This record gives sequence, structure tokens and C-alpha cells, in this order.
Amino acid sequence: HWKASTLHNNRQGFDRHIEPVLGKAMVATLTRQKVERWFSGMSATKGMANTMLPLLSVMMQQAEVYGYRAPQSNPCKSFKRYTLVACERYLTPDELRCLWLVLDTHQASSPTAVMILRLLILTGCRGNEVRTVKWRHYRQGHWYLPDSKTGARVVYIGQAAVDVLARHVRRQGGELFPMKKGASVRAVSNLWVKLRIKADIADVRIHDLR
Repeated sequence: HWKASTLHNNRQGFDRHIEPVLGKAMVATLTRQKVERWFSGMSATKGMANTMLPLLSVMMQQAEVYGYRAPQSNPCKSFKRYTLVACERYLTPDELRCLWLVLDTHQASSPTAVMILRLLILTGCRGNEVRTVKWRHYRQGHWYLPDSKTGARVVYIGQAAVDVLARHVRRQGGELFPMKKGASVRAVSNLWVKLRIKADIADVRIHDLR
């Protein structure tokens, strides 16, 4: 069984990357050749291709379990994934100071997105963990994350993050960032495009802030 967040991400991945290409194929007759063409078609986004292949493989395994495919017929079995070159990027102290100043200039116009980015930098949490955290998960000095990627865990946060949270106005409903599903992702992504240019860190991804 998948966690709710994993199910959401997998459903989104299926809708965006699998269904548009393979949606009309019959489950029983999906061949390795078709999978190879689909996989090759995602060569521009190798990381996503490597993520979607196991999802498709699980779907084919379940199709066998429910009798929609012949046993041991998974077309994704023993499939070689793309080799990815690790490319970690860390901000220097000067870059971090510059980014912090640029964030200040957008505080009034984009307070929620700015706060999310600040907390990403200060806590080392994943984007989804910060965006979906609830006030009840917060205690002075730490977050309790019941549904993180690695399971339930406690994140101890420093005084700088505590100060950021102290300035945030509590709203009804329990969500730290009560926005429509997907809205906070778009807001942060759109702001980040502007920020990294202004801060002269065009090669830095949001993921690198952790």
C-alpha cells in the first residue's frame, strides 16, 4: 500500500508521463518494444524516466496478479535505466547572503512562497514536507512529520527557522500554508525563476536549497 502522498505523486506521474503515450495500449498486449519506445521518448528527462519505469513495472506486476497479463510477462523486467551523473550544487556563504537579501525584496508581494523558500534553506526538509506541514506538527524547536518520504520523523530546527515561524500569522484550518492543491508549488516555482536570476545563481535548483 502506498502512502497518500506517494499515491498522489504516482497518479500525477502516470497522468503526465505514462497515460499520454501508452494509455491506448491494451494491458494484455503491451510489449517490451512499446515500453522501449516510450522510455526512449523520455530521454530528455532521464531522471523522470527512471522514476516512471518502476511505476509502470508495478502496474504490470499487478496486472499479472489480477489475471490481465500472462504470468512472468512483465515487459519492464530487467530493463536498464539511464545512468545519471550526480550533480549536487551547494550555495556559498556569499550566495546565501545575496539570496536572503533578494528574498527580502519579495516578502511583501509573495509572503507565502518566500517563507517556504526560507524554511527549505533553514530546515533541510523536502519541498513537499514544508508545503504540507500543519501547525499541530510544530512544537517550539522541532517539527513532527508523520508522512515524510522516509516515514515519520522529527526534524529539529534552529533559532532562525523558529524566528521565521514566529512571524507567520496563524490561520484557521491547521495548515501552515493553506493554499489550493498545487498552488504553493506553482507559486514557489514561479518565484524561484525570478530569484535565481536576481541572485546570480541561475544554475541552482530548488532541490539544491536543502
